[in-house]
Amino acid sequence: MKPARKISLVFILLFIFNFCSDKYEVEKNRLAHTYVDLLVVEDLYKDTDSLLNKRAKVFEKYSLTEELYDSAYKRMTFNIEEWDNFFELANTYLDSLKAIEKESEQKKR
Repeated sequence: MKPARKISLVFILLFIFNFCSDKYEVEKNRLAHTYVDLLVVEDLYKDTDSLLNKRAKVFEKYSLTEELYDSAYKRMTFNIEEWDNFFELANTYLDSLKAIEKESEQKKR
């Protein structure tokens, strides 16, 4: 392979890797939000007929299928650093939801 082709190939691979890593960051954030929303829905609608419908709406909200979510979630479990980062994102999102709920309750008073 000619040196110019090797260099071009390296730049293309670097571009693809950079694009994918940026996309993956968005995916982790979306995955964390989906995770939290699913926990909330499951807590609110446990043992009711509405649970499946509400879960489907969460997946629709984040443009995910249940299969894609499960696959991404399982993939996270194989890397401790990513797993910790995922839960940090999830906790941050959950804290923001709690703050919104608290503000809403205070306005009602």
